[in-house]
Amino acid sequence: MNDILSRRLPDFVLLLYILAVAAGTYTGGLWAGVGIGGGIILFVASSLVDKKISRPQSDLTIMAVAFFTVTAFLNLQSSQPALSWHEWGRLLTIFVPLLFLLSAGVKRHADHPKFFIVIPAVLILAGLALAARLYPQETATLPPEMLTKLVKYNRGFSYLVLLSFPIMASLWLSKRRWLLLPFLLLLFIPAGLTESRSSKLALMVGLITIIVASIAPLVVRRLLAAAAIIAPGWSFVAREIFLKYPAILGPIPPSWRARVEIWDYMSYRIQEKPWLGWGLGTSHTLDFLKPHGAAYLFTKVPATHPHNVMTELWVELGLPGLALGIAFAFLTLKLVSEVDRRLVPFALGAWTVAFCFSLIAYDFWTDSLFAAFAMTALAFAILQKQISPRFSGAAPEAAQ
Repeated sequence: MNDILSRRLPDFVLLLYILAVAAGTYTGGLWAGVGIGGGIILFVASSLVDKKISRPQSDLTIMAVAFFTVTAFLNLQSSQPALSWHEWGRLLTIFVPLLFLLSAGVKRHADHPKFFIVIPAVLILAGLALAARLYPQETATLPPEMLTKLVKYNRGFSYLVLLSFPIMASLWLSKRRWLLLPFLLLLFIPAGLTESRSSKLALMVGLITIIVASIAPLVVRRLLAAAAIIAPGWSFVAREIFLKYPAILGPIPPSWRARVEIWDYMSYRIQEKPWLGWGLGTSHTLDFLKPHGAAYLFTKVPATHPHNVMTELWVELGLPGLALGIAFAFLTLKLVSEVDRRLVPFALGAWTVAFCFSLIAYDFWTDSLFAAFAMTALAFAILQKQISPRFSGAAPEAAQ
């Protein structure tokens, strides 16, 4: 039985990624079910194969324990205790399975020899199918209900962009390096057609990060660490722009103007409870009218989330939340520095993409977003095992 499980585990991992990429392109939320459900199944199966409990990654586990301990104490003074405890329990059901997904046993058994042949092909086919769905669409003339349907594809494509970075690394480090440029050109087709400006920006910034990090990886790591430290000031900078330089906001797209309005009123809610915040998951309940709500063009109801991870952590969890966020950023940058040096530029590119999404796009507590983070990390682990003998315990071989 264990021999059968051992042989089938890599196939199951490959199937999970095919499902996430192929179907998740159209329904971004599917990544949550694939990552969380797959993490539980793989954890149990790998533990059975190894005849011992698969050990979750210690540093990530410590980070998770710190998060749940701190937020449990903060829930005691939340402005919405029932809501905060509900969110706390929901996040527990997300983070624990994703820790399972990144456990040592899963990484040991996840290596399918054709992973980086099949998944790039599936990703490009999914991206081109999405492009066919989006083209031709003159969004300026579309009715609101149709535009809403197109925007729903943004999340799935964002996750494709994130996963494309370990794929780019695999192509660059293999004998198929010549395929890297066609892969990028084909990826640019859906990128050009999507309504997700955050995906376009993140992709370009991520690619620039790869290039610069190939020359000076230490400098890039330090710059990214500095960005994490200064990011908490984001909403206050937005407030200054809103108040003192309104002309800057004129030419920007409505979605970005709406974000500035959200960051403006969130900065005031931060000022009202800067130390311990309003409570986990409460940002969508906060007053948006004081003090400038009457001047907002697009924010007519409270925002579903702050569209910025540092603003969200600060307004909900106060200074302890900011400390956790910066610690998580530093921890993940440290993990990037520990991978095979040939992967570092691509891993830094993926980190930058994830940071961009967290700063300008999605609710940080989104289950599918964390699943995409974890599945991208696992893809890097699979590639590292293929190319690096000190991680695979085997002779060096080219990425397949």
